[in-house]
Amino acid sequence: MASIQPRQKDARVYDYLNDKIQTSADLKSLDSLLGALQNQHSILRQQLDKVGKDFGEAEAEQKHHASSILLKSHDYLQRQTEIDDRLEKVRTSQTVSDVVLNYRKNLDRLRQLEIARGYITILQAVNILKKQTQDVIASDPKAALIPYYKLQQISAQLRRKHDTAEGAAVHLVEYVEQAAAQLWDDMKERLSKQFQTALDALGWPTQDLSLDKMQQFETEFTKILALRKTDQEIAANVDISIVTSLSEITKTSRYAPLLAFTALSKAFALRFRYHFEGEKQTNKLEKPEWYLQHVENLIREYQPFCTEFLQGILDSNELGNHDAVQEFITSLLPIIRRKIDHDLPALATQGPLASHFIQESIKFDKMLREEYMYSPFGTDPDDWRGITHEVLTVNNSDFFKKWLVVEKEFALARYENIIAAEDAWVIDYDSVEPNETKPTKSAFRVKELLELVTERYRPLQSFSQKLRFLMDIQITILEQYHDKIRSSTEVFRIMSSKIGRAVQGMGKQEAESITGLTGLERLCRVYGSALFLGNCMRDWGEDLFFLEMWEELGSRARKNIVGNLISSIASFGSAAQENTEEEGALFDEMAASYATVLQETANMIHDLISNATREDLKSYYNIIHETCILLALPANQADPESSENQRTLRYVVDGMFEDNQRARYADKLYGPEDAVVTDGAEKNTVNETEDEPDVQEDIEAAIAAELNGINAKKQIKGKRITSIKLDTKCLIFFHTRAPVDPSELIYTIFKDIEDNKKRLTRFTNRLTPISKTCKANYEDLESIAKEVLKPHFHEGQKDVKFAIRPNLRDHNVMNRDQIIKTVARVVGSDHKVDLKNYDLLIVVEVLRNVCGVSVVRDFEHYKRFNLAKVLDESEGQTNEKACGVAPE
Repeated sequence: MASIQPRQKDARVYDYLNDKIQTSADLKSLDSLLGALQNQHSILRQQLDKVGKDFGEAEAEQKHHASSILLKSHDYLQRQTEIDDRLEKVRTSQTVSDVVLNYRKNLDRLRQLEIARGYITILQAVNILKKQTQDVIASDPKAALIPYYKLQQISAQLRRKHDTAEGAAVHLVEYVEQAAAQLWDDMKERLSKQFQTALDALGWPTQDLSLDKMQQFETEFTKILALRKTDQEIAANVDISIVTSLSEITKTSRYAPLLAFTALSKAFALRFRYHFEGEKQTNKLEKPEWYLQHVENLIREYQPFCTEFLQGILDSNELGNHDAVQEFITSLLPIIRRKIDHDLPALATQGPLASHFIQESIKFDKMLREEYMYSPFGTDPDDWRGITHEVLTVNNSDFFKKWLVVEKEFALARYENIIAAEDAWVIDYDSVEPNETKPTKSAFRVKELLELVTERYRPLQSFSQKLRFLMDIQITILEQYHDKIRSSTEVFRIMSSKIGRAVQGMGKQEAESITGLTGLERLCRVYGSALFLGNCMRDWGEDLFFLEMWEELGSRARKNIVGNLISSIASFGSAAQENTEEEGALFDEMAASYATVLQETANMIHDLISNATREDLKSYYNIIHETCILLALPANQADPESSENQRTLRYVVDGMFEDNQRARYADKLYGPEDAVVTDGAEKNTVNETEDEPDVQEDIEAAIAAELNGINAKKQIKGKRITSIKLDTKCLIFFHTRAPVDPSELIYTIFKDIEDNKKRLTRFTNRLTPISKTCKANYEDLESIAKEVLKPHFHEGQKDVKFAIRPNLRDHNVMNRDQIIKTVARVVGSDHKVDLKNYDLLIVVEVLRNVCGVSVVRDFEHYKRFNLAKVLDESEGQTNEKACGVAPE
């Protein structure tokens, strides 16, 4: 029990000793241990004493603070009682309310006196600054600017405070601003008069100055240079559309020259008025080029004086960023603006003169830009739009609207003359290259008219004005011509239809106009005109001028800042504008309308020639033969897959193989085809039956002939290679039955042609094998692609180099890029794409709603399966041509 009590009294001491004294050797350090404990004890004692002292001080301070708060609370209650008593007395006393009212009135008067004092102080400062400026302006303009700028600062500060105070000092602000403006005008007037007096003494505008006169000129010129525009005035934007006259543009700070150059140009202005604003013969409304040329001559005459003399003065007066020639031009432009303001009302009533004036003004602007790189100071040369733009934009584009009406009337009148000309629909054989389709003379003249209109508005700077020309004139003419040729094809269609002939009746002359060479020529006129203008529109769409318009139109359409023009442009602009990811051109939709007429006319030409050919070949229909057609193209066709080469006037289907030829290739690859009777055999059987008069008398022979005919029809259905005629021009499809492999059949044919150097056909151009077919959609394409590609790519093959060649005919649902992605996904990542040195080529043919896939080799070796090109070039240029095929 005795050993347990120390742990109960102080367990920490017990634990400490057990920790420090664990062995008999630890007893030797007992003294040092006791010393350390004593030191710690003394430190703890000191800390305890300090805490006790701090606690006592805090307690005393708390008691003092509590007593102080108590005293303050008593004082606050006493004061509140006194205030309540005073308020009660004031409330019940009438005399006090009168005192308060008088006190408030005195405060208001004092405030008004303070405001009046501030007014007077500002007015005194304004008058002092005005006097200081006026006292030194004549002798030292630079010194005069110091008080003037102070006055401007006062005006600016008052304006800011006025706006902050919501119009508290409107009269004072207006007075100071007017004082500053009036002072600036007085300074300019005094210096201008002083400088003008010096110029008169020097004999200005002569450039032949003596040394003394040049020094005097420089002195006076330097003085007037002190008055210059501020940065705010230079940067101030001017909305020309709300300005009512060109002269108002000159008054704006941005378009005003340095005051010194304004003074220099006064002498030229007087001469100009004498010659071009008075009763002189040189003042003719129909001759704007005279006064524009006069100003141009002044610029050229004084350019050396500005460059060699005035520019040095500008540089020495910290105006090196100003160009003397540019400032001189700026000082002359107000003269032209004044003259134009005077002539515009008369020009607006005379259309031809207005058009002539605009063209001369455009030439003048072009001269300033190209020869002098002109723009007002502080304006980028690309941002200065010229005098013409000012004329066409001022007063809400009033003059432009009148000019546009004049140009439209002229263009439409010229178009009517083109259409009404006797030779309007004569085919023009000299306007295009010999190997191109020939347009009519009216189409060529319409093209020239449209290009003339383009040149008329090409120099315009306003996008909306250029758009109005395009919409109101060019698109109108294109639409009218389109309707003209479209109605011609509709009339031809109606006249050539059975219903039309039956309802309307038709004479011999009318019948000849829609048949034979006359009818063909009639359709060729429409075809050539539509093709010619369609190609022109595509060329215009690639012109930089129209490309920039297209880009600007797209940008504004996305920002929706063009307004009603967007809906108008939808009738002729490209649908690609609605989708910014697609490319387009300005005339795409209009060109597509002409392409529709082109296709309809081509179909009518085809039908006309086909009907005429069938009519002429009726006598040959009884000849028994079977033709196997793959592809029939004109002899001069170079690329049968090009849509442009489908523009042909006749299509002739030529026999690819005779029966023995087809059998030769089929039997060579797959053995003889037993029990197969050709169509010719069937027809022979029937004809022999009809030719023998005794057959009807022999019943048994008649039954046997009928059975043979039935068996022949059944056997024909089982033929290994069957031709199928499609409704697509220049294309025939062969259906094959197992065991025929289309690719192997094609290889055999081309190997035979290559080895024997023997041409098998006259007109067939290309053979394309198709292994599998499906409906033309991406899902079915992927399905048959897996089946067709499996033996070539997915049966252990690795790193096969391949390429994909899609070809679309009469189809606009699937697109080439998506077809390539779909097939490439089926091929997989184990193989590589190589467009030049591929091992296998994947051919994807899409015809209307049918899609076919095959895998071929030696595609380039066999000239892309082109029958003619496999032979030597001499063999490829055969003397025989497709029967009835006209050159393109």
